Amino acid sequence: SLDALGYVESRAAILETLNKSIAAATPPIQLALKDTLATLYYFMNRPDDARKTLEDLGYVEKWSFVAGPFGSKDNSNVIEKRFAPERSLKSLEFAAEDGEKVQVHTDVKVPHRELNLSTHFPGASGVFYAFTNLDSDSDQEVILGVSAAAPYRAFLRGLPVIAEPEEDVFRRASGELIRTRLVKGSNPLMLKLATSGTLSVRVLSTEYGAPSGVRVKPLSTEAMAASSITPVRGFLMAQRAPGAVADLFLKRLEPEQRKIAKGLSDVVL
Repeated sequence: SLDALGYVESRAAILETLNKSIAAATPPIQLALKDTLATLYYFMNRPDDARKTLEDLGYVEKWSFVAGPFGSKDNSNVIEKRFAPERSLKSLEFAAEDGEKVQVHTDVKVPHRELNLSTHFPGASGVFYAFTNLDSDSDQEVILGVSAAAPYRAFLRGLPVIAEPEEDVFRRASGELIRTRLVKGSNPLMLKLATSGTLSVRVLSTEYGAPSGVRVKPLSTEAMAASSITPVRGFLMAQRAPGAVADLFLKRLEPEQRKIAKGLSDVVL
C-alpha cells in the first residue's frame, strides 16, 4: 500500500479496498487494517482522517501527567529505585535528589498512538513516569499492549503487571502483550521508564478486538491522593498473552496439541 502511494491515481483504489476489507473483517483484523489505514492517511498528509481512524482502537490518547527525570545523577540501577510518583499523589510537585524541582506536564494528549517523552524533556536522562486512568464499565479481562524501550515497569492499580526486560528468549518487536483484569470504575495505570523515548499503550479485548466500555478518565483529587505503587517487588499481577495470530491457531488445536505448540505464544500479529 505504501509503495503505491507515489501514484496519485491509485490512492483512491487503495483506500476503497482497505475500507471494504475492514467492513468484512473479524475484530482483530479490523484493528490491524485500521492501523494500516491510519498510517496511509499520515503518508498522504491527511492527519485529521488518520486521527479519526485511530479512534476507539484502544490506544491511550491522554495522560494525566508525565514527570521526570528522576535519578539522573545516579549511576546505579535507577529503574529499581522508588521515586516520589510511586508514593501518594497528594501533589504533582516533585523534587529530585538534589532538591531541584522536577518537570511535570499535565493533561498530555497523544493523538498519534505514541507519547514522545523526548519532546517534553529534551536532552534529559533518567527515570520518567507517565500516569493515566482506565475507567471500565464492568469487571473484565483485557489484553494490555505496551511498547517502550526497556527497561521499564508498568503498574495497574498500584500493582506490578510488567517488568521489562525479562529473561524470555523471544521478544515482541512491536511491544509486550499481557492479560490482566480491570475492575469496574477506576484503574490507575503508571508507566516507569528509564529513557525519554516513545511510549505506546493499548487496551484490547481478550479477542484482540476493540475494548468494551473502557475509556481514559481523570481521577478525582481524592483518588489521586489515595493512589500509590506497592513497594513490594518480585511478582506480577498479570500473565503474558500470545499474539492474535498465535491465539487463533491455539484455539483451533486440541488440548494435547496446544501443549506441543506452546511456542506459538511468541508469534507476532
